Amino acid sequence: MSAALEKKSDLDILLILCPVWGVDVPPLGVSYLKSYLNQKGHSCDVLDINIDLFLQGSPEERELWKMQNYKFWTDGKLFEEKMLKLFHEQIESYVDEILKRDVKNIGFSINCGNVLFSLELARRIKEKDKEKVLIFGGPDSQYLKNSQIEKGKDVFLGVIDVLVVGEGEYVLSEVLSRIKNSEDLNGLSGIVTYRGNEHSFSGGGIFIENLDELPFPDFGWANLDHYSGKKMPILMSRGCVRQCKFCNDKLFFAKYRRRSAENVFQEISKRVIENKSQTFWFMDLMLNADLAELDRLSSMIIKSGLGIHWMGQFGIRKDMTRDFLSKMKKSGCVALIYGVESFADNTLKLMNKPYAFKDIKNNLKDTERAGISAFSNIIVGFPGEGEKEFGETTKGIRECRRYLKGITSLAPCLLTLNSEVQVNFDKYGIIHEGEMGYLNWFDGNNNYESRKSKIKQVLTLSSELDLPVMFVNLHDELIENR
Repeated sequence: MSAALEKKSDLDILLILCPVWGVDVPPLGVSYLKSYLNQKGHSCDVLDINIDLFLQGSPEERELWKMQNYKFWTDGKLFEEKMLKLFHEQIESYVDEILKRDVKNIGFSINCGNVLFSLELARRIKEKDKEKVLIFGGPDSQYLKNSQIEKGKDVFLGVIDVLVVGEGEYVLSEVLSRIKNSEDLNGLSGIVTYRGNEHSFSGGGIFIENLDELPFPDFGWANLDHYSGKKMPILMSRGCVRQCKFCNDKLFFAKYRRRSAENVFQEISKRVIENKSQTFWFMDLMLNADLAELDRLSSMIIKSGLGIHWMGQFGIRKDMTRDFLSKMKKSGCVALIYGVESFADNTLKLMNKPYAFKDIKNNLKDTERAGISAFSNIIVGFPGEGEKEFGETTKGIRECRRYLKGITSLAPCLLTLNSEVQVNFDKYGIIHEGEMGYLNWFDGNNNYESRKSKIKQVLTLSSELDLPVMFVNLHDELIENR
């Protein structure tokens, strides 16, 4: 039995993260939950099965944690045929060890990549002890509620007791308080409750308005040496100020909120002193949404002389200057991932991006000149993108090659649930059929085969330009060629 699984009879809840998830940094969500629950008087521990299984795995098995093998974890048939057979004994071992702990409530942090594994583990726990209260929640809880429960495919029915929808801190604390006091959960906003073959949804989730009121994430449960990135995750904001037509992040973070520069700086200082951490990864959807506050944070870091390094995801902004980026560099910024998506003005307009190619080029050039490594995400085949627009994107990649260190994600346009394009098929002239429609949708000549062809053209171009591509989202071909 691992040290992380030692029996603690005084626990109010055990939080579990199943694979697949990243292995480079300790998970931020469950660490926020742990600190908040502890603050509210609920004893809590975390079990990261994801990193545990990864570290146990052979070199071949560890390949399954790479993004190109994501579908092994998310496709029901592939998961049953391969993953259950591969990890059957380990799952049974986790069930037995978890049940040895005297804890009534077991929480699972779920996302689209780990929901099948989480359900399998939860199902086996429930089969052996029906008195356990199984609580699901996490970054994709709203998505899973909409895609499963509201479409009559409730995979949670008969397995779990509660699904927390939206941000979990306040709601999960209230759930635990009511369970502890033998109070009914009816009427509590932000949860789906299950009884027998029925479920009941009590209304939308509850958001933390003032993020400065949250305690800093508690990573005390984790062995930081187990995570390959050797950096600490940190979050300055929740939500995004933009409304990109292909994106459904607003489904979970309906409203943009940010922490103050002072609050973020205090956490950075704490990590440097207590965790001996010098490298930070900002997990924000758009770290530069508030330039003034990020500028203030940079001033504090520079003045402190902490000597940290950091990276994050930026949006292209017309009002972002080279002087600003030079200050980011001075504060320790070493790399930025830009959500560029397209280099064609018309496609950018269709996506609802508030910038044009000239702004992309200026930002990338200024980033490179400031001494910061610049990376880009690219999406091909957005509805309305034709050969002309795709040609402009390939031309734009050529023009900006000197400023780019790589492409972090190259993907065909997917119709993610509750995104603007997904809920307005008629408006965009989209034909969407069957469960794989999110992938195989088409509008005229824009179909999945044409999008795959464009992906391969970008890959050929990238090879010619010696431009690294970190992740290519063509799961079907990669599985066939594995």
